[in-house]
Amino acid sequence: MENGEIDMILSGITVLIINYNTAMLLRLCLETFLHQYPGIKFLLIDNGSDDDSVRYMKMQAQKRPNITAFLNSKNVGHGP
Repeated sequence: MENGEIDMILSGITVLIINYNTAMLLRLCLETFLHQYPGIKFLLIDNGSDDDSVRYMKMQAQKRPNITAFLNSKNVGHGP
């Protein structure tokens, strides 16, 4: 597969990252993905963290058009 084909496939991928008070792991996870696959999309969801997670998510979403952050005011979990 050529680079153009790989880029086309990756452009259709969205990575969902759910977070609760794990700012350091969130940062490591996101930066690893961005380094290897800068063109993919990210949905970052925070469940009412009181650490540095919310600030980091807001900063990344403002800086990068491929990142969207959803910030919950309380921990609503990750599923029904």
